[in-house]
Amino acid sequence: MAMRAVVLLVLFSSALIGCSRAGPVESATDTPIASPRASEEPWPSAPPEVGLDDLAYACGSPLTFPLAALDEPLGAETVDHPAVEALRGLIELESVPQGGSWQLVALSANRILFLRPPADGDPGGPYYASAELEYRDSAWHFVRSGGCSVEPVFRGIGLGAWEIAPDQVIGPQTIAFDALVTEQSCASGQNSDGRIGVAEIIYGDTNIVIILGVRPMSGAQTCQGNPTGHFTIELEEPIGGRTLLDGSVYPPEARGP
Repeated sequence: MAMRAVVLLVLFSSALIGCSRAGPVESATDTPIASPRASEEPWPSAPPEVGLDDLAYACGSPLTFPLAALDEPLGAETVDHPAVEALRGLIELESVPQGGSWQLVALSANRILFLRPPADGDPGGPYYASAELEYRDSAWHFVRSGGCSVEPVFRGIGLGAWEIAPDQVIGPQTIAFDALVTEQSCASGQNSDGRIGVAEIIYGDTNIVIILGVRPMSGAQTCQGNPTGHFTIELEEPIGGRTLLDGSVYPPEARGP
């Protein structure tokens, strides 16, 4: 194992020891995902001049983490600590996805999130496996596990995956175009028109990452297929020779032109 991996695993073990012996520890990784926002409130303003590295991300859990956490070393399941012993027990019982090695990505006051990166050739795209545990009653307990995709998190809004609407001519001078938007949260099959907005647009030298948000509907919603909504994306500068990317998932996916 590389020296960097050894050092980080030692730090990881020390953090867990502090959590289990000294009680809850403060962390910025427990930001809740998309807390509901009343429909009459103004659309949240996007942070200016940020990059993908400045956003918070989540994967199969309300715990959030910086993008750099995905570069943490593998082998978290080998650390000698009660939280990892609980993870190893879940692996042995096949209560979490099997195969591969795990990494620690988020640690909050009393919860911990491990991810197992996708392996080359995994079916279904770049999906991670997640395992979340909670410290209570002097022990670590299973919370949830499953496959997940890494997604950016914005307080008060959900995400909308988008495609360029058909029958449009997109070129270097384009500064606005229509998009078809699919809400990613449960919405009882309701159309998202009127609830869509820009969460963030990141302008790079070779691409433009566009992240659309959808204001969640109030109250409990059933999960079923969501119809596509319509939204006009307006850019601050022409596309030029850059590729448009949908940033509702990480890595962002190309949408043209």
